[in-house]
This record gives sequence, structure tokens and C-alpha cells, in this order.
Amino acid sequence: MKRILALDFATRTGWAYRGDGNCLSSGSWDFSVRPDESSGTRLIRFESKLIKMIPMTDLIAFEEVTAAQGKKANFNSTKLQCKMQAMIEQLVEKTEGVEHIGYNLQTIKKHALGDKKGKRDKAAMVQAAEEVWPDQELVDDNQADALWILDLAWSEINGMEW
Repeated sequence: MKRILALDFATRTGWAYRGDGNCLSSGSWDFSVRPDESSGTRLIRFESKLIKMIPMTDLIAFEEVTAAQGKKANFNSTKLQCKMQAMIEQLVEKTEGVEHIGYNLQTIKKHALGDKKGKRDKAAMVQAAEEVWPDQELVDDNQADALWILDLAWSEINGMEW
């Protein structure tokens, strides 16, 4: 069985980890920059978290960055996500035995919610995660998304349900 770290990255990065056995943990890391810090500080904090997790990880799964489009597009968020994805790819290349896989947002939502088109919003993702993992105290939608990314990767890589 592969040990998987799943990430939904942004300033508030959702994470979910399944290691050996049935051990499941999840949460949300806050990489907000304080007024006296440079914007690169969030990347240093992110890298520090990754470096701690990599020795106990075989696969890092994440929501793949796609181009920001439309009126609601947040280009600063997309730039940050691109940097975080690049950091994962770079660290994985330097670490023997660790792989990475990215999933398209629509693939993650379809895995979580099935074919409920129109009901694939953040609230629906959180509600579905609360039903599947009642023992996880969800702090935000990022954590819920990370749990779904983990579930998707686990079922594809290990070929089975929890």
C-alpha cells in the first residue's frame, strides 16, 4: 500500500494523509503572510511542511493547476498554486521512491459527488466529506478537497476502497 499525502494548495492549503494501516489524518495549513514578511515566506513554510512529510510518503497527490479564466479568476492565487506545484515536482525529483500525481478539478468533483451536475460547489464537497469521514473535524473546504483527492488517489493507486 502506498502512503499518500494529498494537497489542495493555496494560501490555506488543505492536506490529507494516509500512511501505514488505516491511519488517516487531515487538516488545513495557513500560509498567510504577515505584514512584516515577504511573499516568499509562504513558500518557505510550505517547503518546510513538505520536507517533514516526504520521508513518510510514497505519493503526493494534488489538484492540478489550470489556467485562471473568467470574471472570478484570481491570478495571484493561480501564480501561488503554480509555484507550490513546481515545488512539489522539484522535491519529488530529488527524493528517491516518491512520486506525484495531479488531478483535474472536475475529476475530483466527479469522484466526490458523482454525476450531480450543478451541485458540485464547495458546500456540496464539504457536506459529502462530512458524511464519508465523520471522524475528521473539517475546518474548511480546502481540507474537504484534500480528503477527496486522497480518496481518488487511494482508489486509483491501491485499487480499493478504504
